[in-house]
Amino acid sequence: MSCGGLCMSSLAIFSASVACAPVVVDAFEPDREPPAIAACPDNAGRAAPEGPCGCSSFTDTARCEELRAALRHLYTFDGTGTVIVDLRSSMNGALLHTVPDTPPAELDQLQRGGRLTLDGRGSYVELPAGMISSLGNATFEVWLAWRGNESWTRIFDFGDNGGDPVDGVTYLFFTPANASTGTPRVAYSLGGPSQEVVADAASPLPARAEAGAQPDHLAVVMDRDAAAMRLYSAGVEVSTVTVPGDLAAINDANNWLGRSNYLVDPALSAAFIEFRIYDQALSAAQLSSSFQAGPGALD
Repeated sequence: MSCGGLCMSSLAIFSASVACAPVVVDAFEPDREPPAIAACPDNAGRAAPEGPCGCSSFTDTARCEELRAALRHLYTFDGTGTVIVDLRSSMNGALLHTVPDTPPAELDQLQRGGRLTLDGRGSYVELPAGMISSLGNATFEVWLAWRGNESWTRIFDFGDNGGDPVDGVTYLFFTPANASTGTPRVAYSLGGPSQEVVADAASPLPARAEAGAQPDHLAVVMDRDAAAMRLYSAGVEVSTVTVPGDLAAINDANNWLGRSNYLVDPALSAAFIEFRIYDQALSAAQLSSSFQAGPGALD
């Protein structure tokens, strides 16, 4: 498929090959309202990357329908205000701030034009409790532009915390940079840091500091049938480990985007373009197709 002469690298720092994907154009910048794309029958009225959209973004329509059938939750950040709309299952989230007196009008500015820009000062999304532990096999897929702030911020953290200091107890978390290797890490635990099982990427995630930056595509697969946890970048598997348990064992009282169940960890500074949760362990081929189609393809 054509990319209009522009390509997204498959995170060359992850030693993956360069592959084309639809371009997220300036319409996603937070200070502009995107124009509707009238010629998109699968997602009419929503701004989309250049080129085809909806299932027509896929070279294989059957692959698109496979992904749609597995999709449980879809957050495209096209709303306004502090409601984060789930287009698939109505499990809406709430945009919050760890600083209680943050003016609502300030939070209202963070979700605009198909992009949620977390400010790195405590803004985060709270998703409904219990939605992760209800899954068996699962895939968590995200397009985001990370701003490159401190280690141990969270793309997502699903679980609970307690004790002194307040650490995570049972959880699945994904950080863009851990302090040990400086690379993305997904961690699963049923007993805090001493029982963590981790999958690390080989190389750092690039910082995308400029407004309207091209997002990176990342995915975490929890494959209960194979007792495996896998980390993907741009549709390419970069790490896999064996896990001793499953999502049902997690007490997911706190299902957060941009906030850690380790309450001393810093807040995320990043722009979310799209976040999806599937009720299947997607294959490398499926994730590669999803990466190529880009955000907006399953609306």
